[in-house]
Amino acid sequence: KNMSVRIAENTGYSLTAADRQFISAKLNVAIVDQYGCREVLALGYRVDDEPFTVLSANVLVEIVDADGTPIEEPGVEGRIVVTSLHQRIFPIIRFPLGDLGQWDLGGVGCRLHLATYRPHNALRFGGATVNGNEFFKAALNTIHRHLGPTGLVYLQIRQTTPGEFTLAVSKSPRATELCQALAGYWETRFPEKANFQLLELDGDDLQRAMAEKPCLFTTKHLLVPA
Repeated sequence: KNMSVRIAENTGYSLTAADRQFISAKLNVAIVDQYGCREVLALGYRVDDEPFTVLSANVLVEIVDADGTPIEEPGVEGRIVVTSLHQRIFPIIRFPLGDLGQWDLGGVGCRLHLATYRPHNALRFGGATVNGNEFFKAALNTIHRHLGPTGLVYLQIRQTTPGEFTLAVSKSPRATELCQALAGYWETRFPEKANFQLLELDGDDLQRAMAEKPCLFTTKHLLVPA
Protein backbone atom coordinates (compact mmCIF):
# COMPACT_ATOMS: atom_id res chain seq x y z
CA LYS A 1 0.00 0.00 0.00
CA ASN A 2 1.12 3.53 -0.77
CA MET A 3 -0.48 5.60 1.99
CA SER A 4 0.10 8.86 0.07
CA VAL A 5 -2.41 7.75 -2.58
CA ARG A 6 -5.97 8.70 -1.70
CA ILE A 7 -7.76 8.40 -5.05
CA ALA A 8 -7.42 5.82 -7.83
CA GLU A 9 -8.77 6.59 -11.29
CA ASN A 10 -10.02 3.87 -13.62
CA THR A 11 -10.22 4.47 -17.36
CA GLY A 12 -9.11 1.15 -18.84
CA TYR A 13 -12.05 -1.23 -18.39
CA SER A 14 -15.55 -1.43 -16.98
CA LEU A 15 -15.86 -1.91 -13.22
CA THR A 16 -18.92 -3.30 -11.52
CA ALA A 17 -20.06 -1.91 -8.19
CA ALA A 18 -18.59 -4.98 -6.49
CA ASP A 19 -15.26 -4.44 -8.27
CA ARG A 20 -15.05 -0.84 -7.09
CA GLN A 21 -15.92 -1.79 -3.53
CA PHE A 22 -13.32 -4.58 -3.46
CA ILE A 23 -10.49 -2.45 -4.88
CA SER A 24 -11.34 0.49 -2.65
CA ALA A 25 -11.27 -1.73 0.46
CA LYS A 26 -8.02 -3.50 -0.47
CA LEU A 27 -6.12 -0.34 -1.43
CA ASN A 28 -7.82 1.98 1.03
CA VAL A 29 -8.46 4.54 -1.69
CA ALA A 30 -11.49 6.19 -3.25
CA ILE A 31 -12.26 4.92 -6.73
CA VAL A 32 -13.14 7.40 -9.48
CA ASP A 33 -14.48 5.34 -12.36
CA GLN A 34 -13.90 7.33 -15.53
CA TYR A 35 -14.16 4.39 -17.83
CA GLY A 36 -14.54 5.82 -21.30
CA CYS A 37 -17.01 5.06 -24.02
CA ARG A 38 -15.10 1.99 -25.19
CA GLU A 39 -18.24 0.08 -26.02
CA VAL A 40 -18.66 2.07 -29.24
CA LEU A 41 -15.39 0.64 -30.54
CA ALA A 42 -17.49 -2.30 -31.72
CA LEU A 43 -20.49 -1.00 -33.67
CA GLY A 44 -21.27 -3.95 -35.88
CA TYR A 45 -19.98 -6.77 -38.00
CA ARG A 46 -20.21 -7.97 -41.59
CA VAL A 47 -19.27 -10.94 -43.72
CA ASP A 48 -17.36 -10.16 -46.91
CA ASP A 49 -19.14 -7.27 -48.69
CA GLU A 50 -22.49 -7.64 -46.95
CA PRO A 51 -23.99 -4.66 -45.09
CA PHE A 52 -22.93 -4.07 -41.50
CA THR A 53 -25.18 -5.61 -38.86
CA VAL A 54 -25.41 -3.24 -35.89
CA LEU A 55 -24.65 -4.64 -32.43
CA SER A 56 -27.94 -3.30 -31.11
CA ALA A 57 -27.34 -4.59 -27.57
CA ASN A 58 -24.18 -2.50 -27.50
CA VAL A 59 -24.95 0.78 -29.24
CA LEU A 60 -27.72 2.79 -30.81
CA VAL A 61 -26.72 3.74 -34.35
CA GLU A 62 -28.54 6.47 -36.25
CA ILE A 63 -28.12 7.94 -39.72
CA VAL A 64 -28.98 11.63 -39.70
CA ASP A 65 -29.31 14.43 -42.23
CA ALA A 66 -27.54 17.80 -42.18
CA ASP A 67 -29.94 19.05 -39.47
CA GLY A 68 -29.39 16.01 -37.24
CA THR A 69 -32.81 14.52 -38.00
CA PRO A 70 -32.79 10.70 -38.16
CA ILE A 71 -33.20 9.21 -41.63
CA GLU A 72 -35.69 6.36 -41.51
CA GLU A 73 -35.76 5.51 -45.23
CA PRO A 74 -33.40 2.92 -46.73
CA GLY A 75 -30.99 4.01 -49.43
CA VAL A 76 -30.74 7.65 -48.25
CA GLU A 77 -27.21 8.68 -47.35
CA GLY A 78 -26.44 10.59 -44.17
CA ARG A 79 -24.01 11.00 -41.30
CA ILE A 80 -23.56 8.10 -38.88
CA VAL A 81 -23.94 8.95 -35.18
CA VAL A 82 -23.72 6.55 -32.25
CA THR A 83 -24.99 6.47 -28.69
CA SER A 84 -23.49 3.99 -26.24
CA LEU A 85 -25.99 1.96 -24.26
CA HIS A 86 -23.47 1.25 -21.48
CA GLN A 87 -21.72 4.54 -20.74
CA ARG A 88 -22.83 5.86 -17.38
CA ILE A 89 -20.22 8.25 -15.98
CA PHE A 90 -19.82 10.49 -19.01
CA PRO A 91 -22.62 9.63 -21.44
CA ILE A 92 -21.76 10.48 -25.04
CA ILE A 93 -25.02 11.10 -26.81
CA ARG A 94 -25.06 10.83 -30.60
CA PHE A 95 -21.33 10.72 -31.04
CA PRO A 96 -20.52 11.60 -34.70
CA LEU A 97 -18.15 9.10 -36.30
CA GLY A 98 -17.27 11.24 -39.30
CA ASP A 99 -18.57 8.52 -41.64
CA LEU A 100 -21.41 8.44 -44.14
CA GLY A 101 -23.79 5.55 -44.66
CA GLN A 102 -27.30 4.46 -45.55
CA TRP A 103 -29.74 1.89 -44.24
CA ASP A 104 -30.02 -1.36 -46.11
CA LEU A 105 -33.30 -2.25 -47.82
CA GLY A 106 -35.38 -4.11 -45.28
CA GLY A 107 -32.83 -3.48 -42.57
CA VAL A 108 -33.53 0.06 -41.34
CA GLY A 109 -32.08 0.45 -37.86
CA CYS A 110 -30.06 -2.75 -37.91
CA ARG A 111 -28.21 -3.16 -41.24
CA LEU A 112 -26.29 -0.35 -42.94
CA HIS A 113 -24.00 0.30 -45.88
CA LEU A 114 -20.89 2.31 -45.06
CA ALA A 115 -19.79 4.84 -47.69
CA THR A 116 -16.22 4.55 -48.94
CA TYR A 117 -15.53 8.21 -48.16
CA ARG A 118 -16.27 10.75 -45.47
CA PRO A 119 -18.17 14.06 -45.74
CA HIS A 120 -15.01 16.11 -46.17
CA ASN A 121 -14.05 13.93 -49.16
CA ALA A 122 -17.39 14.29 -50.92
CA LEU A 123 -17.85 16.37 -54.08
CA ARG A 124 -21.52 17.14 -54.69
CA PHE A 125 -22.37 18.48 -58.13
CA GLY A 126 -25.36 18.03 -60.41
CA GLY A 127 -27.24 15.97 -57.85
CA ALA A 128 -24.45 13.37 -57.70
CA THR A 129 -22.03 12.62 -54.89
CA VAL A 130 -18.47 11.77 -55.91
CA ASN A 131 -15.54 10.54 -53.84
CA GLY A 132 -13.20 13.53 -54.16
CA ASN A 133 -10.04 11.59 -53.42
CA GLU A 134 -10.82 9.01 -56.10
CA PHE A 135 -11.82 11.68 -58.62
CA PHE A 136 -8.62 13.67 -58.26
CA LYS A 137 -6.48 10.56 -58.20
CA ALA A 138 -7.96 9.52 -61.55
CA ALA A 139 -7.59 13.06 -62.88
CA LEU A 140 -3.93 13.35 -61.93
CA ASN A 141 -3.08 9.93 -63.31
CA THR A 142 -4.73 10.82 -66.61
CA ILE A 143 -2.97 14.19 -66.76
CA HIS A 144 0.37 12.63 -65.91
CA ARG A 145 0.11 10.24 -68.84
CA HIS A 146 -0.29 13.21 -71.19
CA LEU A 147 2.17 15.61 -69.58
CA GLY A 148 4.90 13.17 -68.62
CA PRO A 149 7.26 13.81 -65.69
CA THR A 150 6.69 17.13 -63.92
CA GLY A 151 9.44 16.90 -61.30
CA LEU A 152 7.00 17.50 -58.41
CA VAL A 153 7.83 16.25 -54.94
CA TYR A 154 4.63 17.64 -53.38
CA LEU A 155 1.09 18.04 -54.64
CA GLN A 156 -2.04 18.84 -52.68
CA ILE A 157 -5.50 19.83 -53.86
CA ARG A 158 -7.36 21.99 -51.36
CA GLN A 159 -11.03 22.87 -51.54
CA THR A 160 -12.11 26.17 -49.95
CA THR A 161 -15.68 26.31 -51.32
CA PRO A 162 -17.64 23.82 -53.47
CA GLY A 163 -16.32 25.41 -56.65
CA GLU A 164 -12.99 26.81 -55.51
CA PHE A 165 -9.79 24.75 -55.40
CA THR A 166 -6.14 25.48 -54.81
CA LEU A 167 -3.49 23.32 -56.44
CA ALA A 168 -0.54 23.53 -54.03
CA VAL A 169 2.67 22.14 -55.52
CA SER A 170 6.42 22.31 -55.16
CA LYS A 171 8.22 24.55 -57.66
CA SER A 172 8.02 23.19 -61.20
CA PRO A 173 8.30 24.78 -64.68
CA ARG A 174 5.20 22.78 -65.64
CA ALA A 175 3.06 23.73 -62.63
CA THR A 176 0.90 26.18 -64.59
CA GLU A 177 0.37 23.62 -67.33
CA LEU A 178 -0.66 21.04 -64.75
CA CYS A 179 -3.16 23.41 -63.14
CA GLN A 180 -4.73 24.23 -66.52
CA ALA A 181 -4.95 20.54 -67.38
CA LEU A 182 -6.68 19.81 -64.07
CA ALA A 183 -9.26 22.52 -64.72
CA GLY A 184 -9.80 21.09 -68.20
CA TYR A 185 -10.31 17.59 -66.85
CA TRP A 186 -12.89 18.93 -64.43
CA GLU A 187 -14.85 20.52 -67.26
CA THR A 188 -15.06 17.20 -69.07
CA ARG A 189 -16.66 15.55 -66.01
CA PHE A 190 -18.90 18.21 -64.43
CA PRO A 191 -21.27 20.78 -65.95
CA GLU A 192 -20.68 23.09 -62.99
CA LYS A 193 -17.71 25.42 -63.26
CA ALA A 194 -14.82 25.25 -60.81
CA ASN A 195 -11.94 27.64 -60.32
CA PHE A 196 -8.43 26.22 -59.81
CA GLN A 197 -5.77 28.53 -58.38
CA LEU A 198 -2.09 27.62 -58.45
CA LEU A 199 0.07 27.91 -55.33
CA GLU A 200 3.76 27.08 -55.74
CA LEU A 201 5.58 26.33 -52.50
CA ASP A 202 9.28 26.59 -51.78
CA GLY A 203 11.68 26.61 -48.84
CA ASP A 204 10.08 26.69 -45.39
CA ASP A 205 6.57 26.88 -46.84
CA LEU A 206 7.12 23.61 -48.69
CA GLN A 207 8.62 21.88 -45.65
CA ARG A 208 5.74 23.06 -43.50
CA ALA A 209 3.16 21.84 -46.01
CA MET A 210 4.79 18.42 -46.25
CA ALA A 211 4.77 18.05 -42.46
CA GLU A 212 1.25 19.24 -41.69
CA LYS A 213 -1.91 17.17 -41.69
CA PRO A 214 -3.55 16.71 -45.08
CA CYS A 215 -6.08 19.21 -46.34
CA LEU A 216 -9.35 18.27 -47.98
CA PHE A 217 -8.01 16.33 -50.95
CA THR A 218 -4.42 15.20 -50.91
CA THR A 219 -2.19 13.23 -53.21
CA LYS A 220 1.44 13.52 -52.18
CA HIS A 221 4.36 12.39 -54.31
CA LEU A 222 2.00 11.01 -56.96
CA LEU A 223 3.74 12.65 -59.89
CA VAL A 224 7.36 12.07 -58.94
CA PRO A 225 9.09 10.56 -61.98
CA ALA A 226 10.50 7.06 -61.61
